This record gives sequence, structure tokens and C-alpha cells, in this order.
Amino acid sequence: MSLNKDKCDYIDIMFQDEARFGLMTHVGTALTAKGAKPIVSYQQAFKNTYLYGSYSPIDGSHFT
Repeated sequence: MSLNKDKCDYIDIMFQDEARFGLMTHVGTALTAKGAKPIVSYQQAFKNTYLYGSYSPIDGSHFT
């Protein structure tokens, strides 16, 4: 594939990135007496969404 310079004024470089945002389940530690097992409540859920974006460092244009 050859690049014809007569048909192209400029080439723009875009960088793509993605991120996932959502609920992260976390079970922490609890202090108890020696030999006693703690009862710790937690939330087990899987809800998330993704965000995608492309950005040009040359002219600052972007697409999300």
C-alpha cells in the first residue's frame, strides 16, 4: 500500500485508552478477641461500565 501525497494534506496520530469504573467488593480486617472469629458484612456485586477514548497529541482533538 503506497501513500499518495497528492490526496493527503496531513496525517493525525491518535492514542486510544480505556478505563473500567465500577463497584469493587472489599472485605477488610476486624479486631476481635484472641480465638474469636469476626463476622464481617460485605457486598458482593458486579456492576461496572467502560469508557473508551482516543486523543491526538498534535492538535488536541478527541473522541470518547
